[in-house]
Amino acid sequence: MSTDSRQASNSGQGFGPGQDFDSDQSTALYLSPTVAGSLVGAHAGGLNVPTPFASRICLLDEEVVVGTTHVEDVGDIVAHLTAGDRLRFRRDPGNAFDANCIQVLAPDGRRMGFVAATRNHILARLMDGGKTVYGIFTEASVRGSWHRITMEVYLDD
Repeated sequence: MSTDSRQASNSGQGFGPGQDFDSDQSTALYLSPTVAGSLVGAHAGGLNVPTPFASRICLLDEEVVVGTTHVEDVGDIVAHLTAGDRLRFRRDPGNAFDANCIQVLAPDGRRMGFVAATRNHILARLMDGGKTVYGIFTEASVRGSWHRITMEVYLDD
């Protein structure tokens, strides 16, 4: 790597026109605070920002959403779901019953239940570590007053 490139990399300026880049050297990518902030803001707002070499990994292939009987409008939520809809997960570490609690949210943001306490400890650690973990709605059925909602659980890495 040339002195100019090393200086640019070390000064936080990134690589510019006419500067060398040596692919055999380990190099950090520098993003200005403006660019980094816009990417973080876009991701938090739900935009799909492409990530090079990203992998979608299926962690659980059939998971039942628990606690649906405690959701007043779960029938309305389910009525608006289509197979393949992405379900958001939100950590609730302050939950009095489960420190690994993960809420399952419909695409419109309404809570529809939880990831089972028997299955959430690894998912919670992944989420706490900054990983993107989410569900994909597969199907729903009604058994008496219980709405059985199933999903697949994925990790974007």
